[in-house]
Amino acid sequence: MSAHDFKVFLPETDSELERWKTWLMTFGGSLSARRINHSLDVVRGLAALLVVVSHARLYIFSAAGVQLDEAPTWLRIALAPTAFGKEAVGVFFVLSGFLVGGQVIRLVRADKFDVVDYGVKRLSRLWSVLIPGLLFTIVIDLMMRIVSGKLASFSLIEGTDSLQTASCNAVFLMPTRCSTFGTNDSLWSLGYEFWFYIFFAAVAAGVGLLARRRWLAGSIALVVGLLSVVVFGMELLALIPAWLLGVGVAVIVGNRSGKLHSKRGASILGGLILAIACMLAPNLLHVTEPIKFLIVGAGAAALVLVLALRDPSPGAGLRLFRFVAWIGTWSFSIYVFHLPMVKLIAMLLPDGLGGVALLIAIYGTAVVVVAASYPLYLVSEKRMAVWRSVLFRAVGRRQRITPVSVER
Repeated sequence: MSAHDFKVFLPETDSELERWKTWLMTFGGSLSARRINHSLDVVRGLAALLVVVSHARLYIFSAAGVQLDEAPTWLRIALAPTAFGKEAVGVFFVLSGFLVGGQVIRLVRADKFDVVDYGVKRLSRLWSVLIPGLLFTIVIDLMMRIVSGKLASFSLIEGTDSLQTASCNAVFLMPTRCSTFGTNDSLWSLGYEFWFYIFFAAVAAGVGLLARRRWLAGSIALVVGLLSVVVFGMELLALIPAWLLGVGVAVIVGNRSGKLHSKRGASILGGLILAIACMLAPNLLHVTEPIKFLIVGAGAAALVLVLALRDPSPGAGLRLFRFVAWIGTWSFSIYVFHLPMVKLIAMLLPDGLGGVALLIAIYGTAVVVVAASYPLYLVSEKRMAVWRSVLFRAVGRRQRITPVSVER
């Protein structure tokens, strides 16, 4: 095994090593006790792929005039992975709570939480992909109208394609205060994500400040948390439990910092089985969406906990593991950019697809869309540092060095 085999996992320069030291100290522990856990990137990558194949099946079936319950049994079995798109979003919520919420808890406990620093990092993380995503949606929607001969119906003045709707999406008020922009229905979860950040950070900071007898600052923070619910809507409280489960996992892991990397195959397998069972259960029980996210979140939280405590990352040994983990590092871009492309491809497919051709079209579309998302990642999410630098300058702050991985 050569040093090249470890290139994906190890910092290559002194500056990268220093950034990883900063990350490790932020999350507690020492360099000798910790290493990078790529198994969580695998979970993220798989969740992104489930969202893409779910939408590919939905819109290609719709374009072909096919109902899933009318499809042959073999085709339904082959398309089983396409049934978990919404559940995969619940997995994303848990991972976000684990990474972002967990970091908030640590900073509040250490009395080092900085609202400006936090706000800039959260906004740069989301805007670096959302704003390009809105522009990309405009381009794809125009192409779809040209292809369909309905260009005259495209308007930036009114409707879901309007500049007003785009502006509402840019400040994360979708889907409660406005519709998602154009054909990009996937943007709904970014609205929730942003207000999870605001609500939780405000409440956690408020409680921490009150515990230190800083009554005014603590009260203001709690009022901000309340206002976030008023601004976005009560729907915020319906889905945040899944996100909070991720925070709970971060707290447990933080309290067991010395036991992070003993490999236990049985516990990992058990966590995986529980996560799959919790993704299947809502479809069988036909529960409401908040309950669905809570059930899925419980399974995902158990899996994340096991993976964090018993990190199964195989080093450079498994190329498939490395590949899916790599996809996980730019899964946010896949999520934001994929749906308009899926809808365009579904529109361009020939009529009368069925059987094997339909199966190939669905998974082939997913492959094309994921591949096409990578160059979009290079010009958006990968440039997050530029957004961050601009925002820090706008608020008169000097940027602190934090590796991108912390922000995912």
